[in-house]
Amino acid sequence: MLAGSTGVFEASDENPMTPAKAHDLFNIVGTSALTALTVASHVVHSSWNLPLAIVLSIYLVLDSIWLALQPEVAGGTEGGGAVTLLGHHVAALAIALHAATWALHTQYTCWMTVVEINTLVLMIERQLADGVLKAVANKIFIASWVATRLLWFPILSVRFSIMAGYPSLARRLVCAACLAFLTVLQGLWTWNFLVPAERQITLY
Repeated sequence: MLAGSTGVFEASDENPMTPAKAHDLFNIVGTSALTALTVASHVVHSSWNLPLAIVLSIYLVLDSIWLALQPEVAGGTEGGGAVTLLGHHVAALAIALHAATWALHTQYTCWMTVVEINTLVLMIERQLADGVLKAVANKIFIASWVATRLLWFPILSVRFSIMAGYPSLARRLVCAACLAFLTVLQGLWTWNFLVPAERQITLY
């Protein structure tokens, strides 16, 4: 068992440091930082939104490089979702860079990154051994997925696509397209989770 553990995490000899596990741990660190900055932006001061947008951009770039070099960490390039996840990262990066470089909209970064709490819960759940804590984590993941990705994010996508203050029409269109893509993608992921394998939509 892990030093000082109580059986919550699986034994290291049964759960070796595979590329997928290393990627999950990287995501735990990254999304923990994003969650902390999101909370700070909401609770402490809105000035934390700029560091949040910058850290989000760095995280997305690093994770995209990782996915490109080791697509197997997301299931591979054929049916596993690495290409789809890369597309997700590119769209999210475009929005994050907009927020980081356009002061008028920087303040809204923390509204969008609320969804990273859901990602953090998923990454933690993957590290838990089967049992009560894993079951609880799964329920929290599902609840936060519905609340943040299926309800909150689509509303924000529409709100941010039509709001004023964009520096150009081109940037507005890029952001609106990326927001729409992310909203549809989260809907497709939800559909694939709910239906039998034969009815799932193939995402590479």
